[in-house]
Amino acid sequence: MKAQGMSINESIFVSFIKGYMRAGDMEGVKNMQNIMREDLQPGVDTYSTLLCGYAERGDIVGIRETLSKAAEEEVIFYPSHLMEAICELADHGHQQHISELLDLIQGMDYINRDAYIYVQQLVSKGHHDVAYKLFRCMVPTEKSESSGGKFFIRSLVKHKVPVKTVLKYLHEMAADGLTSETSVGVTEFSQIADCDPEYSLQCIEAMKEHEFDIRPHYFWPLVRHYEKLDNKTGLYDVLKKAEGLLPRVTEYAEVLLMALPTLTKLEGSIEGLISNFKDSGISEDVTQNVFVMDLIKNRNFSKAAEYVLSIERAVPVLLRQVSYLAKEEDIDALIQFLDSASRNSKNPRACIELNGHVTRDLIKDPKLSNEAIESFLSSMCEKKLHITRFHADNIQSQLAKKDVSPNILQMIDTLVAFDQDKTGSFDFNALKIKSTDELEDLNTDSPTNMVRLALLDKYCSEKNVDKAIETSTLLESQGFILKPVTLRQLGVLMATEKQDLEATLKYKQQLETNFPDFKAYFILILHIANLQMKEGQFDDALALIRDHIDAKSSDSSELNRNPEYMRLSKNIMAQCVGQGHQRSTDMLSTLYDSGYIVPGAGTLLTEYIKGAMERDDPDSVVSAVEFSSSNYKKVPIVNGCIRYLTKKEDPDKLQKVIDLSRGIVEDDHILECLLFSLVEFGKVNQARKLIEAPGMSNVNSKLAEACDRLIRYGHIENVEKLVTATRGVSVIDRELMLFQLVKAHARMKDTDKMKDVLVQFDEESVTPRARTLRYMAKVLESNGQDVPFQVPQVEGQTSEEVKKAMDCLEKGDMEALESIQASAEDKAVFLCDLGARLHERKRMQHMFKLFNHLGMTGDVESLIALRNVNYQYNLGRSVKQNLFKAYIATNKSAEVLEYLRDNLSEAEHYVTEKAIAQLAETDSNQLSVLEEILVAAASRQSGLHAINDLWSHYIVSNHGNKADQLMDKCPSMLRSFKVLTACRYAVKHNKIEILTNLVDQLRNNNQKTQAYVYGCLIELHCNNSDYKEAVSVYHLCKQDGVASSMLKVERLKQLETLLKENDQSVPWEVHSISHQLLGSSHDSNAADLSSSSSSDSSSDEDSATLTTV
Repeated sequence: MKAQGMSINESIFVSFIKGYMRAGDMEGVKNMQNIMREDLQPGVDTYSTLLCGYAERGDIVGIRETLSKAAEEEVIFYPSHLMEAICELADHGHQQHISELLDLIQGMDYINRDAYIYVQQLVSKGHHDVAYKLFRCMVPTEKSESSGGKFFIRSLVKHKVPVKTVLKYLHEMAADGLTSETSVGVTEFSQIADCDPEYSLQCIEAMKEHEFDIRPHYFWPLVRHYEKLDNKTGLYDVLKKAEGLLPRVTEYAEVLLMALPTLTKLEGSIEGLISNFKDSGISEDVTQNVFVMDLIKNRNFSKAAEYVLSIERAVPVLLRQVSYLAKEEDIDALIQFLDSASRNSKNPRACIELNGHVTRDLIKDPKLSNEAIESFLSSMCEKKLHITRFHADNIQSQLAKKDVSPNILQMIDTLVAFDQDKTGSFDFNALKIKSTDELEDLNTDSPTNMVRLALLDKYCSEKNVDKAIETSTLLESQGFILKPVTLRQLGVLMATEKQDLEATLKYKQQLETNFPDFKAYFILILHIANLQMKEGQFDDALALIRDHIDAKSSDSSELNRNPEYMRLSKNIMAQCVGQGHQRSTDMLSTLYDSGYIVPGAGTLLTEYIKGAMERDDPDSVVSAVEFSSSNYKKVPIVNGCIRYLTKKEDPDKLQKVIDLSRGIVEDDHILECLLFSLVEFGKVNQARKLIEAPGMSNVNSKLAEACDRLIRYGHIENVEKLVTATRGVSVIDRELMLFQLVKAHARMKDTDKMKDVLVQFDEESVTPRARTLRYMAKVLESNGQDVPFQVPQVEGQTSEEVKKAMDCLEKGDMEALESIQASAEDKAVFLCDLGARLHERKRMQHMFKLFNHLGMTGDVESLIALRNVNYQYNLGRSVKQNLFKAYIATNKSAEVLEYLRDNLSEAEHYVTEKAIAQLAETDSNQLSVLEEILVAAASRQSGLHAINDLWSHYIVSNHGNKADQLMDKCPSMLRSFKVLTACRYAVKHNKIEILTNLVDQLRNNNQKTQAYVYGCLIELHCNNSDYKEAVSVYHLCKQDGVASSMLKVERLKQLETLLKENDQSVPWEVHSISHQLLGSSHDSNAADLSSSSSSDSSSDEDSATLTTV
């Protein structure tokens, strides 16, 4: 190609390199690189190809040399390049080498976008530990999911990772210092109930066991799952589970409310449902409460009031359920209901909240007249139905927008006055949202303990110590006993803001005296221990922590959950520097024994070893490393230990630390740390001996990094010594070392010495690389000096032909593109160059258009050349799919099938449904060969989508027997069925036999899938006006155990319309909770409810409709 003067670009060489890599010919890879360097400078595509190739082989030496070469030539890797290599290492069982690439990723910018993709990819393949390590490399951003771990937990749960494994990572996140909001991610557990309710319940139970908050909405997917199946037993099981898992009765009532409509329909009457609730152990109060809430939700106020009056005991209606108000004609019934609830309720405060909530929502209705408002408020005053000041302020602000009489505003104030006279206190929820100034004004006008408590919370959160102490003292003087949480808060405040050890101990004493069963104050213990350490009271601090460990219960609610524990413990260990080795060891062991810190947490071990170095005691350093390695199999800051002992010139202890670290830290990393230390302290001759000794890999990159450190700290003399000392060492890249000397002099702005290095190049017969000359030229030009040598330029300009071809793709002029392609000296080279330019400019649609054109025209040769180019996105798959079509178009299908037989994992990337149809049309005999290949690929858990395309082709082409045989050969294809495609084709082309075959094949399969097929069959018969067959299908659906509620509502409406047109009865009955509760259809409210229920049902069924199978 060069001899003929053809244009050669990087894409050509990348194709050859990738081919050699796949063949395992590493010598060919090196030769191709050498040939490339004669004309071109390797770019990021070349190096990323090498990186992934070496990763697949597990060749860490090759990876390091590739990274080193790229750094030398100033080629910048993107995070995605390194992450792709990590995936290759993980996929091929080379996890031991991943840490090196992760270290590089941590130092890069903008990694999160790529990390989101690759973390999920690793989780899907079962590489959970690698995925977690990559996730921890992500840069936390404000309000990002990555900062709390929700994104990672969601990925685990999405792939149904075992619950124990998910919880393990949650605790690791807590140990690594992530925020306590990590637990929020566990809510993702409840989102997969439709596909696996058993797993969902396991997750919720595990959350409860590990003391995560359980919310009612976690059970909603489970309830919906069993509702769709009309599974009464499943619903009762969920309710039983919820009762034991939800901490409050009010929350449990919400779950009951979710299941109420379906259970009422299945049981047939309220009495039957109450009886079953009673048999299930659900209290009567809760049951009645749920029925009343449902009536209120459906605006049946009069019936609700009647029901409340008919029961013997009162029902505390939940505030959050009464938000469906504002009908003027319901006011009398509403007053009756509120009065009934107020007179019978055991919780007056809840009724006051309810009254205010209802009044506020009623007044919001713009259609409500002033007369109606006045009538309602008058009835409220007459029956002494009180509201809170918070609601009163809100209501008055609403009324300010209307032209109301002063009498109405006066009645609002009167209702609040009644509230204060009756309860003697304010609404604490309303007080909490007020500012400090507002609370202080309120305390001046109407001083109550409720206001003072709200003020105390404000003062503590604002760290206003003096006001907090003053307020707490006033409360205590009146005999008010502060809550334990408040005492703990005050103690922490005194420790952090006043540094007052005596006052902090006083609050600890109050906690232990007044609340002996309260143990959740380890945070206060650590603050006290910190103060004691500052005052030199080591023994007291150690005894304090040990006493708390002995006294606390083993089941602590704060176990491993608060990152503040780690911060305070780290401060304690940092203050152990002057206490000696043994006492520091005692403190470390005690903190680990507390149960609040994960044993072996690296943060504390680091402080422990750093303390030994700060004491300047080599014996303590060795002992600390020995303690850490023997007890926890960790040696943090091994580089610091080696550096310290190298500086102390104590070879025996240095060797001891190295021996202790081996097996825990990789040998190569230990040698790297030793090399850096020797170079840093000017021991260049010893460094040379280390380099010459066997065992160290990637020497040149390590030396380059060591020189960079010396240059960064201005140790230019040591760089010069190292360059001199390494002269003549066979494994050293001499050009690289001289380049380090060039950079050192450039850093000191000594251009004369930098130019003298060129003389050294000549003396040593070393040719400077283009990168070195460009660097020197840039330095000289920036200093206003002439460049005394020719500066090599970067090749690879876009040719005029390529520019014209890009314009043709922009315009869609494929004929002109073919003309340009035909006139090119080498069509394959031209297309690779065109593909590279399009890829650089991210013109993806143009690339897809180019590949499709080549596939349609059967240009196999060009597509093979393009296949070996390193593409991002889905471009590589598009090339292969069009190559498959090109082979078929040129009657060469046997060749591509032979290739796929030898490369089964590639079948997924080549075969599509359209290509299968094309093959069947041009060479149907080859379909059996393709089937054999795809079955073999599927047996290896690859190619499932491709074999599914083949199954879909059999169905659509009326070869049901072949589809059956294919399913028998490969049952795993059921996981990725493309039923939707076959159904849509059948409906569009009126192919009833296709749907009939599907019904037979999918019997006893996923019910949602069956329901979709039955629905399509009903639709097809209705389109043909064949109501008898449609009704027959409906009954067959029920016989197969598929609930009618799972059918799309449009199908049932279509069938209902057809039956009415033919004067036929509808074979189903619509049930609603209104018929069960009210027993009559004459009430207008019942009619409204029926309409509402129908609408809700439609919405629910639409949401349950199968969109993808």
